[in-house]
Amino acid sequence: MDITLVNMPWASVEYPSLACAILKATVNRTGNHRARVVDANLDFFDWMHRYVAAGVRDYDFFSLESHFQGCGDWVFSSALYGDPEWRVAEFQEHRELDDERKQLCLRLHRVVPEWVERYAAELIGTLGDLVGFTTTFQQNTAALALARALKELRPDVRVVLGGANCDGEQGAAWHRDFDFVDLVVRGEGEVVLPELLDHLDRGADLTGVPGLCWRDASGLAIANPMTAAPLPPARIVAPDFDGYLM
Repeated sequence: MDITLVNMPWASVEYPSLACAILKATVNRTGNHRARVVDANLDFFDWMHRYVAAGVRDYDFFSLESHFQGCGDWVFSSALYGDPEWRVAEFQEHRELDDERKQLCLRLHRVVPEWVERYAAELIGTLGDLVGFTTTFQQNTAALALARALKELRPDVRVVLGGANCDGEQGAAWHRDFDFVDLVVRGEGEVVLPELLDHLDRGADLTGVPGLCWRDASGLAIANPMTAAPLPPARIVAPDFDGYLM
């Protein structure tokens, strides 16, 4: 099986995704499956620079500084919910932001739906059997927005979420609340993802894949128990950064 791993905003533009690089190496070393990485955060930064005249300092505000304000997630909410006015009035009452930052957020909120739509159209022809999103910090809404757009264009592609923001009950909630998310990997992706791909390739039952959130034939959301066992040292692989634009 082929899987496309997508690193969304607001991941740093200063270095590649360690999570994607490890998963890429893990999948490709199986010999049965193939993974590639799409650095959507870099593509978004280029677009943001051209169309909103924003620079690295502006991007870093979302990537490094605004975790507790949730600005990065709110910016993409207009694309996720298909509403350019999604909670704009409430956001304008945000008292922790200066006017410059607030106006940047409002401008991006208005225009990111266009980027998501165009980016999905560009990606759709090169996707594999699955598209996986790693989500940490403020990547949730951006990942969900693009996932929904891809699913609308190609309903047969399987959408998989994983990463730190998917552990425990939070991962189960993403899966339960967004029906275009087919699968959620909770726990160490190096262990779960190859096993998941093998199961899907064989059409096998998914109940034994640790920590996986999936749906049965009736559409019922199921969350498999997570394992508490640490990753064995022998399972740790070197990340594969080949193809990253240095």
